[in-house]
Amino acid sequence: MLLPFTLVFGLVVLQVIDQTDSASDNVLSIVLSGALAVGVILTSLIKGYRGNLMAVLFGDILAINSTDLILTAIVLVGAAVFLLSTLRQQILLTLNLAVA
Repeated sequence: MLLPFTLVFGLVVLQVIDQTDSASDNVLSIVLSGALAVGVILTSLIKGYRGNLMAVLFGDILAINSTDLILTAIVLVGAAVFLLSTLRQQILLTLNLAVA
C-alpha cells in the first residue's frame, strides 16, 4: 500500500509545483500536512478495534531480524553508490535548477 501512496504523493507534489510559483519545499510541506490530515481522518472513521497505532507508526525494535538488517545494508550500499556516482549532478540540481 505504501508504493501506490508514494507515487500518488509524488505526482501531486509535481503537479502543484508546476502549476504554482511556490518553492518546492513549501509545496512539499503543504501536501505532507494534507496527507497526514487525511490519514488521521481515515483512522478516526475506523469502527471497532484499531490495534496499536503507535506500534504501526514507530514499529517494534524487537521485531527486526538478520534478513531485515541485510536488506537495509544492501539498500544503503545501493543508495550510496548512486549518490556518489551522480554527486556532481545532485549538487547542480541543489544549487541552481536552471544551470542543471
